[in-house]
Amino acid sequence: MGIEELDHINDKAHYLFEPAVTFRVGWENIKLQAQLSRSLYLGDHSYFSFEEIHLSGGVVFNIPAEKRD
Repeated sequence: MGIEELDHINDKAHYLFEPAVTFRVGWENIKLQAQLSRSLYLGDHSYFSFEEIHLSGGVVFNIPAEKRD
């Protein structure tokens, strides 16, 4: 692949299909989360580089509203 091909990568739209599965476990106000996703390029990706499988994780906090009497 040459530099000239990369100069024209933005000349057309690029479409991806990205299904994902999300897992979340924990307690009422704090949860651990993991997400596994797959990217499928809908076109000719011979010069378009992307991450096909992605695994991410995180922590989710819920800050409860003040209780009113």
